[in-house]
Amino acid sequence: MPGPEGWFLQITTRGREDDDLSRLTPPWHFVPNAREIEGWHFRNADNTGPNEGSVNAPQELRDFIFSPAVGRDLEYNGSATRPDDVEKVRSFGRGWLFIDSYRLTPPRKGERAAFERLEFSACLTWPAG
Repeated sequence: MPGPEGWFLQITTRGREDDDLSRLTPPWHFVPNAREIEGWHFRNADNTGPNEGSVNAPQELRDFIFSPAVGRDLEYNGSATRPDDVEKVRSFGRGWLFIDSYRLTPPRKGERAAFERLEFSACLTWPAG
């Protein structure tokens, strides 16, 4: 899904297009989730150069988990989300998205970088059946 500064990765299935089956992908607090793909992740804090590690955000490789049980039998419940529910999701499906190349808006001190272009590869795995 497009956003103002990038993209938000969602996994859906036919008939449940508005239901993100990957929403139990941790982490949920304090740092950006791997499914949030925003330009500022790739710049330093004042947006004057590349992120050399000073900004705590995922980089090119984004791992996520998903399951059709999310939204039916399993749900995100803030800090009360049970670790075994996350493991149930992980045991059903996993994926990764790798950002192959990108171009950001020009560096401007005090602003946030956004994507102008993004190319990626992705892989989803889940049980056959």
